[in-house]
Amino acid sequence: ADRGVPVSPEQESAARDAWRTLRREVEGRGHEITAEDGLRRVLTALGIAVPDDLPQIVAALQRGAYVSGREEPGMAACARDLRARGYTLGIVSNALSEDFLRWSLAGTGILDCFAGIYASAAVGYYKSSPKLYEAALLGLGARAEETVHIGDSYPFDVLGAGRAGIRAIWYAPAGEAPPGPDATGVIRGLAELPALLERLPD
Repeated sequence: ADRGVPVSPEQESAARDAWRTLRREVEGRGHEITAEDGLRRVLTALGIAVPDDLPQIVAALQRGAYVSGREEPGMAACARDLRARGYTLGIVSNALSEDFLRWSLAGTGILDCFAGIYASAAVGYYKSSPKLYEAALLGLGARAEETVHIGDSYPFDVLGAGRAGIRAIWYAPAGEAPPGPDATGVIRGLAELPALLERLPD
């Protein structure tokens, strides 16, 4: 609408289907794409001309979609506690924009707690590939056997980290049981994390 191009319900539905198909391909291959590349592929698949100022359009859409930092319950307190204990913290995320991650962390006042941010789009690999985790290890100067990953997706956070030789703690705030034996630990709230990490063997 902002571009002055009318979009029919059928076109909108086709665009959503094309995007879902593209995301399934990304998950299956383990190779991530940028938001700009994804939009370009969807437009091309629909036979719509790709505008010359696509990068500016994507940047404006991302900034417009961001409202404010949404804090996971206990996230800020947990991050500050872990930093005070001497842990090196990093973010590994299936995200199409590192900016979104930085805005969110800055919005909750904890951006300075993290030594590195590794978004799948920036690294070029999805969490289904160990290469995303390996890039984070390299950037943080960490060794896999001394690293613990925490996340709420069993296939991508627990199994994905495991493929890189990293122990993983499954964050399951809804209280569900882990679907397999691969997690090093399970937490229901982030307040549980510091004590659990202290109990883990070196």
